[in-house]
Amino acid sequence: MVLLSRVFRFTAVVALLAAATAASTQAASAMQRNFSNIGPDAAPQGYTHLLCYNVKYGQTMPYSVTLTDQFYPKGFQTAVTGPTQAACTPAKKTLLYRKPITGFTPNGHFVCYPLKDPPQGVNVTTKYTNQLQAASLLWVQPFALCVPTYKYSGAGLSEDAAPKGYTHRLVYDYQVTMGSVHGVVFKNPLETTTVKIVDQFYPNGFTTTLGNPYILLTPTKKVYAKPRKVVPNGHWIWYSFQPQSTVEQPRDYVNQLEKNSLTAYFPDWLMVPTYKYKP
Repeated sequence: MVLLSRVFRFTAVVALLAAATAASTQAASAMQRNFSNIGPDAAPQGYTHLLCYNVKYGQTMPYSVTLTDQFYPKGFQTAVTGPTQAACTPAKKTLLYRKPITGFTPNGHFVCYPLKDPPQGVNVTTKYTNQLQAASLLWVQPFALCVPTYKYSGAGLSEDAAPKGYTHRLVYDYQVTMGSVHGVVFKNPLETTTVKIVDQFYPNGFTTTLGNPYILLTPTKKVYAKPRKVVPNGHWIWYSFQPQSTVEQPRDYVNQLEKNSLTAYFPDWLMVPTYKYKP
């Protein structure tokens, strides 16, 4: 399996580090002041999307878990390791220059799109805790927007909502391969799409163009022997694992940006719901 760095995939390492270093003290102070507007116990109302960041972290640890989603209904055991180089914040999106698609209700899935022109990095360190660990992360620069999605079900799968208890997300990623097989393949490219995105690091928002869909997030149930007691507040930390088998499951989906089709083959990350402290 070819497992590429999140930093390497979406922007040149040199440019990324330069952007993070260039963030001024004044801008960082303004961001930290705006954290006071974000409730500590939940994602802000209306912040239904996810803005995912390249991050830096300390020591990684392995955790033995059992994971179940609709493509692996019998579950599988694996060792997830993390944190990895990605984490997500709750975000709000405004679609510019065209009307959003309506007439559906998301059912716990997300489709993610790379930011073609990401904003200047934030370079902010925060503490966090989730069921696996408590530590700190350096948030560097956003790389993708994940959009709430209605994914049509396969036989025997619920269409209406994420199953109860399926609070985590498995990550199926086009840019990760196992042999010649991609984690997920999308049928059609995205039409030209420009959005304004707001989260707690960018309270005034930024405008960017989105690339083609390349990641599917599915509702997932995680079983872990000794979970920490945590109430997440809309944040997510990514943990990696080695996929051992593939599925070939085609599905149709719709969200505010597009109607499209995909084929899922294998996941390689687990997203764990997390409580992130203010700086």
